[in-house]
Amino acid sequence: MTILCGAGTVFMDGTFRIVPRLFLQLYTIHAFFMGQMIPFVYFLLPNKQEATYRRMFCLLKALAASLGLSFNPRVFQLDFEVATLKAIRREFSTADLKGCNFHFQQCLWRKIQELGLSRQYREPGVKCFVRSIGALALVPLSLMDEAWLEINAEAPSTDHPAYSSLENFKEYFIHTWLENPSVFPRTLWNHYGKFESRTTNHVEGWHQAINTALGKKHGNIYEIISLLQRQQQKFEEDMLQLRMGGKPPRKSKKFEELNRKLRVFVEHFETNQVSLIQYIHSVGFNLSF
Repeated sequence: MTILCGAGTVFMDGTFRIVPRLFLQLYTIHAFFMGQMIPFVYFLLPNKQEATYRRMFCLLKALAASLGLSFNPRVFQLDFEVATLKAIRREFSTADLKGCNFHFQQCLWRKIQELGLSRQYREPGVKCFVRSIGALALVPLSLMDEAWLEINAEAPSTDHPAYSSLENFKEYFIHTWLENPSVFPRTLWNHYGKFESRTTNHVEGWHQAINTALGKKHGNIYEIISLLQRQQQKFEEDMLQLRMGGKPPRKSKKFEELNRKLRVFVEHFETNQVSLIQYIHSVGFNLSF
């Protein structure tokens, strides 16, 4: 708890596959320790309601207080589940919330599929337009409206076969992301200048690992507790190794290469070597849709 309470940023997510049928999800809270993502808190939750998440946070704050600590992170990084966002805003009113960029891009791609645009997306003009919209997450907040106008100026014309569906996609983006400050404010999904953890993929990767470790769906409560105890022991050994000078796991080469490119793109943009729309194209080209 001491390490978790000292962390400036915490990462959160839930997994559903292995939990006992009495519960809906295993919800975990993670933080970086000496460069390695570590799970510090595990909750078995019966649902995904705001009241349940608030109760979870209240219990966590009470535990911290009983140890003479304060659980009050500066930043929460998570997916875009509305109930969780509301609970955090109520229990941690001064905290910053950051949505996972991977989940943000997934939301856009699911909408493309829902609108029947998967085939048209293969066309260079449509792909560039959609990816440019996704790249808004990496545009300075102060330039987002200008960027939106420049992206729209490049939208496929009215005679394009998919024009109507693309207009629907634009309306979805405007109402869900661009002009929805009470639910998904721009500060939630914008990551401009953030070159490290823009996602909760570390957390999801661990969830996949424990799902594999159990080897079946819906283990009983004893199996889940035993699994989490083994995982906790492993991470305590990892932390000991880090304290003794060990190196944390290396980031993937793909992630490091993307970060290298983003740093270059930002440098070129901020030194006026490329225009705003050229910067957007560079970022969009490197997005994973």
